[in-house]
Amino acid sequence: MSVGCRRRSARSTAPRLLRTRSTSTVDRVRVKTLRGQTLADFAENTDRFAESTGAVDCRVRRLSWPGLTVAGRQVIRRRLRARVLDLWVLIRDSLAELVPLFDVPERPNLKRLPLALREDGLTWSLRLLGTHVLIAGKTGAGKGSVLWSLIRALGPAVRDGLVEFWVIDPKGGMELAAGQPLFACYCYGDRTTDDDGQRLAFQTEYAEFLESLVDRMRARQQDLRGIFRTHRARPGDPHVVVFIDELAALTSYVSDRKVKARIEDALNLLLSQGRACGISVVAALQDARKEVANNRGLFPTRIGLALGEEAETDLILGTTARKNGARCDQINEDTPGVGFVAVDESREPVRVRFAYVDDDEIARLTHTYRPQTVPVDPYPADPIEETHQ
Repeated sequence: MSVGCRRRSARSTAPRLLRTRSTSTVDRVRVKTLRGQTLADFAENTDRFAESTGAVDCRVRRLSWPGLTVAGRQVIRRRLRARVLDLWVLIRDSLAELVPLFDVPERPNLKRLPLALREDGLTWSLRLLGTHVLIAGKTGAGKGSVLWSLIRALGPAVRDGLVEFWVIDPKGGMELAAGQPLFACYCYGDRTTDDDGQRLAFQTEYAEFLESLVDRMRARQQDLRGIFRTHRARPGDPHVVVFIDELAALTSYVSDRKVKARIEDALNLLLSQGRACGISVVAALQDARKEVANNRGLFPTRIGLALGEEAETDLILGTTARKNGARCDQINEDTPGVGFVAVDESREPVRVRFAYVDDDEIARLTHTYRPQTVPVDPYPADPIEETHQ
């Protein structure tokens, strides 16, 4: 009697190569993992992959089925592909050089605003509609590049009355004052003043600024109730973008307890309820500690530029961001504007670089896209929408 013995295939002891694709900067290697292997197993060894291939860096991406949408309704949900991963092997760093300014579309799409260059050479676009954006980075990391890139991309919509900028600049107006002709409402202060009365006046003005936005949000909720689930921007009723340059000045550096409570209440209301009402908050901060950015979970889109410590990356981008390749603490100081973007819908951060917007370009923006005195609707609504109105 003979006893049969199943011979184990050599292919079962290693992940299976599915395909390879290359661009001028990245080799993409798609593999099917062994049973029991996870993305974390690969992410923990990306340094070894890069070293063994002579690459600049290596990242791991999880693949997903895009799903199926019919007539605006999701029929099949987006789901992860079982045991299939992409290894991005960076053979040349396309973000080492300055990124040129992107073309500004005459009709900006709030669902897809081109703002930055990805490390694979493609364009990264921000979905501003229905989101809030948190930008974190130490001094000189390029937070101004992110803010001005967004302002620039929305310029035509501001001119046509479809977007409105409300700006809080606690640093004395040093960063954003040049764009004041584009702003519907502008509030600035001086955090360095030694006058207690003046400091309290500035902080009270911040609270009143945010509370007026909350009043506007509630008025929109009343108008939309039972008619539309989300706000649709029109001249006279635009999408409001709230820029806060240095969030810590509103959350941690406020000395008066009552004013601080008013600011926190108003800001949390805007972050938790403003998205459906056509209000997006874009906030920048230098100090990424937990006690400073305690409401970071209310920002679906988070951008981490150069940071000082490893722990700050996970605080801003998510608990597994650094393990998945987002090393914000290792970003070179000579490459301002380089950072990692994390969006709630995606687990893996994407490395990008934002273009630098100089003073001459800012002056051109304020001259070209200054809001019109009398709003005119350049994009007439569909007859069906008018009927609903």
